[in-house]
Amino acid sequence: MKKLNFCLSFLVLFALVGVAFAQDVEVADESCSWKPDLSLTVDWNSRYVSKGKVINPDPIATVDAWIGLCGFYADFWAPFDMTDINRPERSGAYTNNRKYRAEEVDYVFGYSYTFGADKLGGISDLTLDFNYKYWQYPRATFDDDQLIEAGLSLDNVLDPDGAAALKLGTSVAYHLNNGYAWWGTVYGDFSYAVNDKITVGVKNTWYWGDKRFNGFKHDAVNAAELKFYASYSITDNISLGAYFAGAWAIDHDTRKAWDADQPWNRRQNFWGGVSATYSF
Repeated sequence: MKKLNFCLSFLVLFALVGVAFAQDVEVADESCSWKPDLSLTVDWNSRYVSKGKVINPDPIATVDAWIGLCGFYADFWAPFDMTDINRPERSGAYTNNRKYRAEEVDYVFGYSYTFGADKLGGISDLTLDFNYKYWQYPRATFDDDQLIEAGLSLDNVLDPDGAAALKLGTSVAYHLNNGYAWWGTVYGDFSYAVNDKITVGVKNTWYWGDKRFNGFKHDAVNAAELKFYASYSITDNISLGAYFAGAWAIDHDTRKAWDADQPWNRRQNFWGGVSATYSF
């Protein structure tokens, strides 16, 4: 009941904040209309890695559907097990074989608001984001996850008319289950537009968590991730992407936990993938 009341209180606060921001948007942003923004992305990944840690060592396919309207948005993401790694007799994590099925379905509902660079002395646009996440694990032997998250980002601190861009951001999340754990990220994302169609970049993300999230007796910066990526715009609505990434366990207890977790999880993990996105 305590968790339910907390969740309901947050959702009410979230709605009130959203309405207040929406009123400002109607006055300050005349470009806001009732035409939604839509995006659909299909990925293939050499393995499923979350916050630097390997969740599924085999290739997976993912589908992401996003819809946004005047700052409000909903996002649905699912990784599909492409092998039989999650069959019950092998992993014990699911009650049926998840091959070619979603091993996870994430539902995200949020609101974001951007303050123009002119309000920050021309430094950068500043975006605030609040969302509620529900992570569902179909036919799993463990519980689903619920989180609330807040994020803050500077969209580009470099010359807005230049080919190079640098985005800086941070976020913090709170588990509504999983022992009421806290965890968060800090990241920098540098990109360069080679021409009108090709963009390359590198993103560095650091993950931290409290002792409940980490599973050991102290708070820690537990992992760092480095991702190199490239995208190619076929049309204004269709683009292709590719990336290669590596992650490293930073804290000594994190290294021990990763090494002991599964034979495929090491203190250094590497993976890559390709994607296709359609947006309008």
